[in-house]
Amino acid sequence: MNAHNMQMKCVLKKTGRPACMLIILLALFSSMAAGLLTYGKQNDDIFDMQLRLQQLGYFTGNADGYFGDDTVTAIMNFQTANGLNPTGLADPDTVLKIKSEDAVTKKAFIDQARNIQKLDLELKAGDSGKQVKQLQTLLQEKGYFKGDATGNYENQTETAVFLFQIVNHLPVTGIADSETISLLCAPGAIDLNKSDVKIVIQYGDSGSQVKFLQLKLLELGYFSGDCSAKFGKNTQDAVYEFQRRNGIAETGECDLDMRILLMTGKAVSYAEAIALEAVSELSEGDITKAVEKVKEQLTALGYYTGLIDTEFTHELTEAVYYFQLANGIQTTGSADKATRLLLNSGLCVTMDEFIKEMSEMPAMRDDAGHQVVLLQRRLLDLGYYLDSVNGSFDKKTEDAVKTFQRAHGLDETGIADTETRILMNSDQAYTYAESIELEELRQQEEKRHEIVLNICEKAKKTVSLPYEAGRVGEDFYGNGGLTYAVYLTAGIELHPTIALQYESAKALYGWNEDETLVEIGDQVFFMKGETLLTGICVDENAVVFASPDHACVVLIEQFTERSEYEFVGSVYYL
Repeated sequence: MNAHNMQMKCVLKKTGRPACMLIILLALFSSMAAGLLTYGKQNDDIFDMQLRLQQLGYFTGNADGYFGDDTVTAIMNFQTANGLNPTGLADPDTVLKIKSEDAVTKKAFIDQARNIQKLDLELKAGDSGKQVKQLQTLLQEKGYFKGDATGNYENQTETAVFLFQIVNHLPVTGIADSETISLLCAPGAIDLNKSDVKIVIQYGDSGSQVKFLQLKLLELGYFSGDCSAKFGKNTQDAVYEFQRRNGIAETGECDLDMRILLMTGKAVSYAEAIALEAVSELSEGDITKAVEKVKEQLTALGYYTGLIDTEFTHELTEAVYYFQLANGIQTTGSADKATRLLLNSGLCVTMDEFIKEMSEMPAMRDDAGHQVVLLQRRLLDLGYYLDSVNGSFDKKTEDAVKTFQRAHGLDETGIADTETRILMNSDQAYTYAESIELEELRQQEEKRHEIVLNICEKAKKTVSLPYEAGRVGEDFYGNGGLTYAVYLTAGIELHPTIALQYESAKALYGWNEDETLVEIGDQVFFMKGETLLTGICVDENAVVFASPDHACVVLIEQFTERSEYEFVGSVYYL
């Protein structure tokens, strides 16, 4: 507090009441002349005025010496109660009246208004009766209520009360409380048609109302610029965002609906709107920015592969359904609160994880669910299952599983156990067509193996029979004659002589010159000295042949390890 005011307070203590008032008035007029009692200023003179308005019951905030919106409101209410033009300015008449002994207090003003008209001192939405009708009539007279006075406190009446409170600088509640009704009944109530209060604040406006708007939007998190009291692009953008987040018409202007939200404290802050939007329910047909977020989340998790935009399509409904199914929550296809909370948590089962789990989950007759759907789809892809994919493990599904198991050498249980399912989903799984081919090859191999065994047995039975060059008989065999006779029993006709057998064998696909690759049933060619000989491999590294040196048919084991025999080549016919 400055020295001048300190001196004033000392004088007040030593002088009588008239002298005090004279000194106060002189000080106030001096302050006014200096332009100290104006909006946006902060000084001790404003502090003294706020104290006086507090004493009269009009100023309810903290007296801090700053001439802000609270001070403007207090002055307007004072001016209304004391029959002055409610401008909110600390003009000479207002200042004089504030400091006068006969200034009307707020309480006296309310009491006076009560005596003018007998009304219930708190009427609100939902009320009805004669008193509501009287309220509506008074609001009609002042230009705030345009409808018929029905006696029902409905939306139109509430809006009229809101508007009256805004224009007359009262707390904006939409409730006709004692203060609102008192002012409405008083001669000083501002008529809407004569009011200079701008109800709609728009681009290009400036002044205290714009600053009030900016401060409110700043408080709610929509505005981050300088509260300059000028309605520019930043303010307009903030208004648009506020309107969108609060579900009112996006006009870019602060209209009555927006002012009601701001002044009643019912507005949703930006942080609250973001939190609500993050869990608001979305369903097919919705078009909103939140849908785009859900699509991004489901794309990252592998459930959605479509276009990422703001439209909730049928494709997204299916993606949400499978997400819900995979994560064990209610399957609706709509992105409800539980679904969105889970998506936002990041603690979700991905599509790949879900498919892996479902693809390995055992399934058996009478089971139903997504694991059966995946089983049927895989069996359909492989050609074992030809019916519709319905998610129900019926007899056709069971038969398909058995066929798959038989084709892959598994126990034919008809139960899609973990082993069966893992093999079914692997690269080693045969298609049904491949399994038919493999079965034919297996049967051919079995037949070939049986023929080979018969050839070997025939060859072994000739061991010790006498050798006779050029003979092909049951009791005597020449070297080429033995192979000729044995292979002929299997329907394989060779040339009768060893030389021709050798020349023919070298031209065949099955010719082999690596002694480590000789197999049972092969015809083997080898040299002993200068002589070309031939025989039949009847066991691992064991050969039967008609030996001129032994003068009989012999079985030589560890054939390739014997130095007297030099391997030339071998051939298989089966």
